[in-house]
Amino acid sequence: MTGSINRHPSLREIYEPQISVLFRDNCAACHVRNAMGQINFPNLIDQHWLWSGTPEEIEYTLLHGINSESEDTRFAKMPAFGRDELLERSEVVEAVEYVLKISGQNHDVSAASRGAEVFEVNCASCHNERGIGGLENGAPSLTDSAWIYGGNPEAIRKTLQNGRAGIMPKWSDRLTQSEIRQLALYVYWLSQDAER
Repeated sequence: MTGSINRHPSLREIYEPQISVLFRDNCAACHVRNAMGQINFPNLIDQHWLWSGTPEEIEYTLLHGINSESEDTRFAKMPAFGRDELLERSEVVEAVEYVLKISGQNHDVSAASRGAEVFEVNCASCHNERGIGGLENGAPSLTDSAWIYGGNPEAIRKTLQNGRAGIMPKWSDRLTQSEIRQLALYVYWLSQDAER
């Protein structure tokens, strides 16, 4: 799909107006009209992808969803470390401070230092040892300011306490293959605009 984008620079001018209506009618309720997301729903134009921002990967997510009913869905689930007693309360606090540290926020230095080990043992397998996330498993980077559920201490604590498993429906039951491909292209275009 990306090859055709480069060969037809006017493709966007021709089709973007009608595809934007398709986006508005099917995607804007969660990702808002400008695709910048809202709390609990990711920004689609900021280059902080959970899987990848290529048109093919966007199309796959649209076809099969995330944590959806499709047998080919992308699966991503953050464990409930606190609720399920995978971490002690003090370890949750320390992990929160460590995440605040690696995301460049104010943090308790002593607690963050202890939280580094908690993170390495419990979080690095998904989020990478540096906290940069992993495109192969949908784990977000924790080192930037792009937060789906909020990046303040309370939101991070709630995530560690209760876990997360956001759901994106599969659109293959509602939209045609052509419409899904158009939406993938549209989201890709928007993300490229944001990169400039």
